[in-house]
Amino acid sequence: MREERAVLEALAVARGEIARSALGFEEVMQLMCDTALGLLGADAVAVDFVVGDELITHAITGDGSAHVGLVLSLSASLAGLCARTGHVINCGDSLHDPRTDFGYLSRTGHASVLCVPILEYGLPIGVFKAGSQRNDAFGDREATVLRLLAEVIVAHLA
Repeated sequence: MREERAVLEALAVARGEIARSALGFEEVMQLMCDTALGLLGADAVAVDFVVGDELITHAITGDGSAHVGLVLSLSASLAGLCARTGHVINCGDSLHDPRTDFGYLSRTGHASVLCVPILEYGLPIGVFKAGSQRNDAFGDREATVLRLLAEVIVAHLA
């Protein structure tokens, strides 16, 4: 119960900050990444959007060599699978999962990857993802947190 309260309080603080400061869309995405990083205990969090047959990173926080503008294949990554199917992908051992983009993971070293689709009118338009150096770092709670924060992102699409 205490964890749920902390999540709701962090979400309320983030929404309040957005409302008070009239943040632009890029700033909203960054705030959601920063908020998720703290709530999930992740090592990195990013927002990717679908552009053609690729995912392009638009906001990121935490460790790793990933950066804004990074391009991932929709057909050869866990995030791409999430975007194609519109389903949450929770991989607790990405180093041994054949669906993984091993080039990307070799740079980040994330053993666990959680991908939540960013949905607009029920259609996946992007992915909100978290990575951790630890195996099995994420569960249902973390997926729910990313879903809630993804809804804030969608609410601020131009």
